[in-house]
Amino acid sequence: MKIQILSLIEESRILVASDYGEFNAFWNNSESPITGKQYDVEFDIPYKFTYSEISISNQLHPEIYSIDEQTYIIGKIDSYEDKVLCMTIGGTIFLIETVEDDRFYKLKNNYVMIMTDQLNLYDTKMLL
Repeated sequence: MKIQILSLIEESRILVASDYGEFNAFWNNSESPITGKQYDVEFDIPYKFTYSEISISNQLHPEIYSIDEQTYIIGKIDSYEDKVLCMTIGGTIFLIETVEDDRFYKLKNNYVMIMTDQLNLYDTKMLL
């Protein structure tokens, strides 16, 4: 996903803008991000979600935003396999690790919302 660095909040925590909203995340690269620069990034959440932590959204379009330290991610579930939900946010695939629970299969083709305080971004080093 293409993002732009808006500001450095503290150490590796940054505020970024994307086509889907502004949000806080952690920058996980050896090189510090440059404010104002655009990057192509991959997402990671180092957490395994339970079924009760993922809610179906009434909103039928992707969005990412932060309130205080929590980041909210709304996207469409394409599949569930091997304890991983495959969520799309625009053209970006977002893999969400879960505990094993067959109820996750029912989320396919639904928009869902997850929230986290540990959204990590990794620069793909692809040219924009």
